[in-house]
Amino acid sequence: MKERINKFLASHGISSRREADKIIESGNIKVLRSGKTIKVELGIIIDTATDKVYFKNKLLQHKEKLLYFKLNKPIGYICSSKRTTKNQKICLDLFPNIKERIYTVGRLDKETSGLLLLTNDGNFSKSVIHPSSNIQKEYLVTTTHTIKKHHIASIKEGIIIDGVKVTPFCVKVLSKKQLSIVIYEGKNREIRRLMTKASLQIDSLKRIRIGNLLLKPLLPGEFLSLTQEEKATFTK
Repeated sequence: MKERINKFLASHGISSRREADKIIESGNIKVLRSGKTIKVELGIIIDTATDKVYFKNKLLQHKEKLLYFKLNKPIGYICSSKRTTKNQKICLDLFPNIKERIYTVGRLDKETSGLLLLTNDGNFSKSVIHPSSNIQKEYLVTTTHTIKKHHIASIKEGIIIDGVKVTPFCVKVLSKKQLSIVIYEGKNREIRRLMTKASLQIDSLKRIRIGNLLLKPLLPGEFLSLTQEEKATFTK
């Protein structure tokens, strides 16, 4: 694959494309083509399949294939790349045939199920997680109690988490014991804390939407690769 050297450096996290030009001019980039050192100039095109690029004499490995998945996380699985106990279940257990090192985009706690994104693209992950992206997350909450008006008022009032006041974007009553709650950033256990504040006990908590991406039709434990159209909604 042919690629400008500054784009190649940016994709490896060395610098931004603009800053890459300064690094090239500093003489810290070396390119070997067919075993011979070639002259590195601004705007040079490299072949990422055959050329070897060095930054400060360290070989920059060609990047692995970028992967993007949506998963219906079952209850009982944790969002971690490592297990703390032998029998602990992690989300990566659901991807036994994926050799690339993928990781979850954000987290759902062990007892929360539903829509979860996984990738090996750090830029994509940041674009989804960063508060400035203003990406909505919708949760389906089932309670053990009948929901009253004062419960809804308490939830809409919000709560202080880590010194910051957070309020849900939208709260809808779907039935006597079921709510839809839409939030943006998603502080640590935000939905559960809101429900505790409202004196409502959670029977089940499921994330059903991230941005325009819906959980349906995935069954618990199932995953699919994101389409180009789905991926693009998070990177505009």
